[in-house]
Amino acid sequence: MNKLAISVCSALMVFSLSTSAFADSPVASTSSQQISSEKQATQFGGVILKKKLSAEELAEVIHDSVPAVPYDLNNADTGKNQSNSPVFALADTNLTYSFNNLNTGDVLETIQGFSLGATKTVALTLVQYTSSFASAPEISYEIINIATDSRVGNVQKVKGEYKSSNITIAFPNIPAGNYLIRIIGVGGGQSASGNGYTNN
Repeated sequence: MNKLAISVCSALMVFSLSTSAFADSPVASTSSQQISSEKQATQFGGVILKKKLSAEELAEVIHDSVPAVPYDLNNADTGKNQSNSPVFALADTNLTYSFNNLNTGDVLETIQGFSLGATKTVALTLVQYTSSFASAPEISYEIINIATDSRVGNVQKVKGEYKSSNITIAFPNIPAGNYLIRIIGVGGGQSASGNGYTNN
């Protein structure tokens, strides 16, 4: 191969690597819960598009959302998080996900689930971003009980672009059970992308 071809190939590889963002996820656990085969048929990147919210449903999600506060995983050993609440052991198993083209009102759910054997804090490390010409995304994250299909804990809204670095948010006092993550586009730039993982 001549020097020009090698230089072009190298430049393309560097460009393709620099345009992707990842939350630097650990290896996913294989002991996750599976969702129905109907949902799996529409999956991509570990999530499925569950539905599109009506204007009223979107307003309710926005009303129920609380601004996410960054959570310091390195501080977990001290017994206190940044808001001086007790820190419990993190999730027993991990899940990972990625998505593209999330628009306002879209509801995604992870295919992979995770299990808790006792009441714990679940930490979610994530990135979220839009194209360079769009405004920063506003995305809400929820923990959903698989058995009841209901939300557990607060809806956490992450506003802003996290592409070159990730953010970790925490869901405290999640009881024992089997869960998945629901991801909802609530505002900001359209066609958002992102990925993330739970920490154990």
